[in-house]
Amino acid sequence: MAALDEIRREVPTDVASARDDRSHRLSVRQRLQILVDGVERVVVHDHVRTPVGRRIDRVSLFALAACRLAAQDAGLALGGLPPARTGLVLGSAYGNLEETATFLDRLFARGTANPLLFPNLVMNAPLSYASLELGLTGPGAMISAGEVSGEGAIACGTDLVAERVADVCFAGGADELSEPFHRALDEA
Repeated sequence: MAALDEIRREVPTDVASARDDRSHRLSVRQRLQILVDGVERVVVHDHVRTPVGRRIDRVSLFALAACRLAAQDAGLALGGLPPARTGLVLGSAYGNLEETATFLDRLFARGTANPLLFPNLVMNAPLSYASLELGLTGPGAMISAGEVSGEGAIACGTDLVAERVADVCFAGGADELSEPFHRALDEA
C-alpha cells in the first residue's frame, strides 16, 4: 500500500533515531491525510437501501458502507444471514463531531435547531442506523474507548462469535475526519 510505505519512509524505525531526529516525524494530521489520500473514495450513499437512509449522518453512512463491503468481501449475502444470529459491534472515539458542531452552532445562534438531526448526534447512531439498514436483530454494542474503540469493538465481536452468541458479527470502528476533529487533535 503506497500510503503506508510513505508513512514508513517518514517515520523513524527505531527509538534512538526518533529521539535524535524529530524533524522527520509527521504529525497525526499529516499521517491521517496520507492514509485518506491513499484510500479509494467510497460513495457511501450507494449503500443505503431504505428511506431512513436519507437522514443518516456521515459516520453512520461509513459504518453502513463498511458492513456491506465486509459482507461482500467475505462472500456473504446479507439476506441469507439469520438476523437474530448476526451481531454488530462498532467503536467510535469521538462520534459525529461535525454534525454535532453544526447542530450546536445553530442552537446557540438561533435558539433552536432541527430536531430531526438530533438522533444523529447520539454516540450509538452508527450502530442503530446500520442495524436498521441491514435488518440485524442480533447482539449489538457500541464501544467508546478512545483511540482503541475500533479494536475494542473487534474484540467484543470476536467474543460474541467465540461464545456462540452470534454466528457472524460485523465489528470495527468508525470516526470521521472533519474540521472539528482536526481542531480537537490540534488542541490535544
